[in-house]
Amino acid sequence: MDENALPGAIVGFPSRMGLRDLGGLRGANGRPVRHGLLYRGSALIGLTEEQRDIVDDMGLVLILDLRAAGELEGRPDYVPNGCEYVRISGMYDEDDEEVDFSPTGMLRIMERIQNNPEGFMRGLYASMMFQNPAVHELVDCLAREQVPLYFHCTAGKDRTGVCAAVVLMLLGVPDDEIVREFLLTNEYRSEIIHMSPEELPESISENDRLNWAKINSVNEADLRNAFDAVDERYGSREEYFEAEFGLDEGKLRALRDRYLVSPDMPMIPVPVAHRMLDTPFVKVYDLVYADGTHYYDASRRDYVNLRALKKDREQIKLIPDAVSCCLVLSPEGQEPRLVMFYEYRYPTGQYVLGIPSGLVDQQDCKKRNPLVAAMVREVYEETGIAFGNKDSIRVVNPLLFNSPGMTDESTALLCAIIRGTDATSLSQAGASGMERFGKFELATREEAWEILRRGCDRYGRPFPMVTWAALTYFATDQWKNS
Repeated sequence: MDENALPGAIVGFPSRMGLRDLGGLRGANGRPVRHGLLYRGSALIGLTEEQRDIVDDMGLVLILDLRAAGELEGRPDYVPNGCEYVRISGMYDEDDEEVDFSPTGMLRIMERIQNNPEGFMRGLYASMMFQNPAVHELVDCLAREQVPLYFHCTAGKDRTGVCAAVVLMLLGVPDDEIVREFLLTNEYRSEIIHMSPEELPESISENDRLNWAKINSVNEADLRNAFDAVDERYGSREEYFEAEFGLDEGKLRALRDRYLVSPDMPMIPVPVAHRMLDTPFVKVYDLVYADGTHYYDASRRDYVNLRALKKDREQIKLIPDAVSCCLVLSPEGQEPRLVMFYEYRYPTGQYVLGIPSGLVDQQDCKKRNPLVAAMVREVYEETGIAFGNKDSIRVVNPLLFNSPGMTDESTALLCAIIRGTDATSLSQAGASGMERFGKFELATREEAWEILRRGCDRYGRPFPMVTWAALTYFATDQWKNS
């Protein structure tokens, strides 16, 4: 089965993993769930290097593992750098013991359910809806905005399916739509469910062979019964949300506003883009929308990476085209100064007051922090300053659109503080290509304020928006918090 054809599928993973985005489902008042925030699937084990890169690009803040402790032995999740990992069992039996779906645990389960397998699973599904530590942790993560998040069990079907159902209930997705999403698991796992007897592992019991399809699929009746259990106990979903999770009307509305597309910003279908101009530095596309709207988009990006064609979850992980830096010289015993310089800008036909800036290249993107890597390189090329142990650099704003009315070009703003050297090290000898520089301009805090008040440089010339941003960041002393 082609995983690309399955709703929500994350391309690059086998469909049996069930790894998918819950975005796009219609929640309260018909508002779609936002893409790129809520992912479900199976355990992140045995990933290829390419699949690890995809997980890295998802920008996960948290992985919530619903497996029992016995299922983890020798099967740890892949956890990206900077991502928090939490394990809380998603299912408990009547003795408050973790339901363990490891091979050893399954033997114990099969011993207990021989007489009534359907009733056993149905009861577990219903019990998951009440006072479930894993479900409570998941809802708390949403309230704390610990997203994007990925939640999973071993196969990504039962425990993961119920947790997804609760989240979608909270967001106001109708039961029938929740069930349809739940049953997608059977499509994702179709290859496993429909394995022939000859393909089954020799180690499994005869009973498991007879019930293979049932064991490896999900049953609509189990989830419907869990919904009925909630309604029978509380009478309404609103009472359930408040009694179980402490979400009164106001908190529930706030939660939905975070994770559903705003009614004031309805979803617009992705356009068709026709390339009109293709040069090394600028490309022009004609964006054609379903309602007949044509809009011209100037971009540095090739067709594959064009922002207008990206979904929300893909937008989150995009790196800006360029970086710019509020560069402060602050050696001990000297008054801090903002480093600027005059650079000839061809579209303006004149030298303009600028700050260290440059494009993020492919080599930068291979580094752990592409923005910092690009900025360190550009600062050295344009000012001759090499970073030392006393110096610091951080990202102030990861992505600012330069002029979204006509182009998708974007810039990240960083701040660097140089304490280990002074102005005598400044040099533009590293400049290359078509770059042409004039003199350096070093501004004190008072001088930066004066430039901002005038709205132009000492020669009466205007300057770029990023220069204004750096002047403001420096003059207001925000750089001191870097």
